[in-house]
This record gives sequence, structure tokens and C-alpha cells, in this order.
Amino acid sequence: MYDPIYDIIPLKFQKYFNNHKFCISEHYECIELEYKIVDGKYCYRVPAFWNGKSHVLSKQNDFIELPLCTYFVFIHNDIKHELLINELGFQDIVNALRYFPRNGGHIITRYTNLYKAYEILVKSEQREIKYSSIRHSLSHAIKSLTDQRVIDTLMDLFGTININLDKYKHKRILFKYYCELMIDIDIIVREKILEILPDKPSYFDKIYYITKKVSG
Repeated sequence: MYDPIYDIIPLKFQKYFNNHKFCISEHYECIELEYKIVDGKYCYRVPAFWNGKSHVLSKQNDFIELPLCTYFVFIHNDIKHELLINELGFQDIVNALRYFPRNGGHIITRYTNLYKAYEILVKSEQREIKYSSIRHSLSHAIKSLTDQRVIDTLMDLFGTININLDKYKHKRILFKYYCELMIDIDIIVREKILEILPDKPSYFDKIYYITKKVSG
């Protein structure tokens, strides 16, 4: 099953996605929301970004500003859900999304940024050594690689502790594990979102607004 996010990877390496359907789609950071209470109900101002304009809402005295939110489209069971997540209430999800790839770039930078998302979501003792070892090799000088587990893992994967992208085999292996890391992060985010996803949209009957309870 083709997913538009596949396009950030060269076509010859897209097979490593194994037809995975990603839950993360459109993504906008730092959305400002406002609300007021009318007849005991919350009334939210429609974000301007729906119309392809500024993400910042106009200010009026009768509206109360809410914390910054991250907006993204969450796909589950082939259904798209528009989400707004309170950036203060769910910092792990929000910060991980900042590092999740949405476009191309040099593979080394992309891998190290993606690994930052992995670090945010997964405790150090639970991280897979293959992902950590690749990040160490890409980020540090060879002489600083002293952890035997890292050395052994790199030798198993690449036959050396030095990842050389001039070698097609090394590039192919790096993209393979980049794709696998993307999939693992996507699965973790999906599980976290499903734990906090409301039963129904609360924002103009269209968007799921995920936040800590607003004190009245």
C-alpha cells in the first residue's frame, strides 16, 4: 500500500517500508487557540490555517487564549482524524513529531534527527542497540566508539564500525534501518494517541482537541 510519506525515501529503498501505513500525516506546530464560554459551552475560534493563511489567530478581549497546540492528521483504520494537541500537556508526542521527517535532506542529518524522536519516546534501557549503534557511528569519531556492544552491532550490520556512504551496501543498510526506525516511531506514536484520543471531535465537530481539562 503506497503512502505519500514514502516519497521522502529514494524509490529503490521504499521497499523497506514493507507497505506500512503511517498514522502521521499533515503537521503544523504552534497553533494558537482561543475560546469563550457561551451558554455554558466552549466556543472555539476557527484557526486561520484552515484557509491556508497564518497559523496565528486574531485577538479579541472576549476570548481567552489557550496554550499552544500542534495540529496534525492522525490516520487510524484508514480514517483521517484531525487532532490538536496541547503542547504543554503532551510534550513527548509533540516534541517527537518535530523530528519526524516530512521532507528530504542528507540521510545522516535525517537519521540523527529521527533518532532524537526515538530518544524522546523510548527510555534508554529499552532502545534497540541497532538504532543506537548507527547513530553513534554517524555522530562520533571512530576512535570514540568504545562500547563493545556498539562495536559488535556495527560489525554485524556493516562489517566495520565506520559507515561509508560512498559504498552502496552501507547506504542501502542505513536506509533500511532508517525506514524501520520510522515505522517503530510511528507505531509508538499511534499507541500513545489512541490512549488519549477522545470518543468524538470537540472542536466544531471536526477536530479532536486533546488537552488537560480547562479550568472554568
